[in-house]
Amino acid sequence: MSENEVTLKAVCEEKHKAIDEKFERDERRLNDHSDRIGTVEDAVIKLTAMVEEIKKKDFFDKLLILCVFIMVIVVAAMVLGPEITGKIVGGGIR
Repeated sequence: MSENEVTLKAVCEEKHKAIDEKFERDERRLNDHSDRIGTVEDAVIKLTAMVEEIKKKDFFDKLLILCVFIMVIVVAAMVLGPEITGKIVGGGIR
């Protein structure tokens, strides 16, 4: 073997070693980014569920307010009488 062949082999081995190290580094980065994307996806799913839950609560809160209002009207009609309650609900007392 000549000195030139040894040097060429050593250069190739160093290049391959550098390329392998770069591939390993890139694979670690890719895996880290994949984990981060997974975390973001989980957060989006949780936030979406929370928004849907808030929407449902908002609807049920409005429904509850409406039911309480109707109950107040019914109780007012029983206590005040239909004539006075009708004036209040229908446009004010004259």
